[in-house]
Amino acid sequence: MLNPGEANEVLSQFPDVTFAFAYGSGAVTQDGYDYSKKAAADLPMLDLILVVDDPFQWHTENMQRNPHHYSPLFPL
Repeated sequence: MLNPGEANEVLSQFPDVTFAFAYGSGAVTQDGYDYSKKAAADLPMLDLILVVDDPFQWHTENMQRNPHHYSPLFPL
């Protein structure tokens, strides 16, 4: 289960958000997953909903911070 410290660590990778929540097997412990594995390919998926005041400004900043989040076909 995602604890508050881990949530803050994940959110610190993004520009500021107004509200956020996580769901799925990466956020809430579910049967069938071995949470002791450390390899990213073996971990459950963490899904996020991020609410922002200005989506254009947020994506502009996120493209600078995290260009790998966007398709290489998208002009920066």
